[in-house]
Amino acid sequence: MNGKKLGQLTLIVVLVGVLVVSASWAATLPQNGSLMAAAESQAAQRSITVTGAGAVSVKPDMAVITVGVQTRGAKAEAAQKENAVQMDALTKVIKGAGIADADMQTSNYSIYEDVSYDYEKNTRKVNGYVVNNSMTIKVKDITKVSGIIDLAGQSGANSINGIYFTVSDESKYYGEALKAAVKNAKDKGDVLAAAGGAVVGQVVQMTEASYGGGIIVKSAAARDMAAGAATPIEAGSMEITANVTVTYAIQ
Repeated sequence: MNGKKLGQLTLIVVLVGVLVVSASWAATLPQNGSLMAAAESQAAQRSITVTGAGAVSVKPDMAVITVGVQTRGAKAEAAQKENAVQMDALTKVIKGAGIADADMQTSNYSIYEDVSYDYEKNTRKVNGYVVNNSMTIKVKDITKVSGIIDLAGQSGANSINGIYFTVSDESKYYGEALKAAVKNAKDKGDVLAAAGGAVVGQVVQMTEASYGGGIIVKSAAARDMAAGAATPIEAGSMEITANVTVTYAIQ
């Protein structure tokens, strides 16, 4: 074998050896997916999850009142007619006080028998019929609430089921409560991380734990209504609350 052929053979053997070693080395390395999974796992281990709560105290600027008329009659038709007359008069008076048609809505209408039972004789007697008609009134001027309730009572309403105070733009205050909840979560995260000898980093995940404004009413009116006093009405204050769950990376 001449020198030229021997040199070519030696080169081929060397190249094959290099390829075999390279393949073996590459096989020992983790694939890209494994590297990413390892990185994600490490990131998950280096995180902290906290919950935050926020609340905004606001003064209600709107009230929702439910008023109604109940009538009785020997016949259902008679009770219905009387109820219709009284409810029509009540509606006109409420509209005359400045309440728009769009802010008045029928919330309940029912007819049922007024029945008495003689359990000894096992008999049932229909004494007449009862008609209930209720409407919900949205009062956008909070100063008119007492007057509307008084007008309703003077105009035939013999049922006032309750009063609910709220705000016309709840989303605005709920946004403020959310911001306060996020700050509260960050403060908690800082304390916990520091206690563990770490520092809070970027937000990894954030979840809104409340859906829409949670309202806590702190109203003297609620106590007055429960005691049977329709007026005077005090709107008091209310809290709109929000909750979040935040996961932070820690360093």
